[in-house]
Amino acid sequence: PSSSKPGRARSLGEPCRARHNDDSNNRCPTRCAMARLREKRSFLLQAMPFMFLMAAGSWGLSRFLRLPTQVKDDRARRRKQGRAKFDLQQEHEALLAQVQDDYENVRVPGPRNPNRKPAD
Repeated sequence: PSSSKPGRARSLGEPCRARHNDDSNNRCPTRCAMARLREKRSFLLQAMPFMFLMAAGSWGLSRFLRLPTQVKDDRARRRKQGRAKFDLQQEHEALLAQVQDDYENVRVPGPRNPNRKPAD
């Protein structure tokens, strides 16, 4: 008698480990061949769907988590489109137009102590 290890293929003369309803001396090459095929295909039937779900889940999560960043970038891009470029010369001219003719730049003393000695 042989050992009954689950992954080992059975030879044709060896008794079948499966219990069938018919009394054919437990020798059924067709049915046991299907069982062996099922054992060999267990990777395809169990591991492959799991690996597919892992890959699809990873891809889906990456797409789902990228969505808020895309929305934020689109909003910033739309805000920038309506805005004019900053030009220092234009800003200077706009400020000069606002300033009145009698404006005089006067230095205002700060909160420093007037009697302090400068550092050498």
